[in-house]
Parts: sequence; structure tokens; C-alpha cells
Amino acid sequence: MTTLTRNYISEISKSQGKSVTISGFVQSQRNLGKLAFLTVRDASGNIQCVIDSPDLLEASQSLLPETPVRLEGELVESPNGKGGQEIVV
Repeated sequence: MTTLTRNYISEISKSQGKSVTISGFVQSQRNLGKLAFLTVRDASGNIQCVIDSPDLLEASQSLLPETPVRLEGELVESPNGKGGQEIVV
């Protein structure tokens, strides 16, 4: 049996440059053609996620606010992201 480990958004800040997995709810979504930006929220805070994969871009277009999501990607520094970090999915 596989056990899923939960990472709260407020706890991942020290994992910069590493792969992280978060679960939460879509707070907002912006699609800019070749990029999409999701703000994902959990009980501890929120973070911006950047989607640049063509397959995931198409899937992300159907995400509405409050849609539950589980995302995996690399935590990177972002001068424009809230909290100075974002996840590249």
C-alpha cells in the first residue's frame, strides 16, 4: 500500500531547486497561450504554479476556482511570485 505524504505550501520554502508535490484548490487561473499560471491554495497559504507543458496546458484550461488539484514540479525562485517562489509544473 502506498502512503501519500502531504506537503503544506508553507513548509516547502526550504526545498528550492527540488521536486515538490502539493495538494490544494485552484484559487485563480490565467492562460497566456504557451504558459498558464495557477494560484493554488491550501490551509497554510498559497503559491503560484507555472505550467508550460503542452499536454498540461490543455488540461489546465478546464480548471475552475475551487477545483482540487495535486501538482508536482520544481520549486524555483521567482521575483514576481508571491513569497518569492513558484512551482514549475
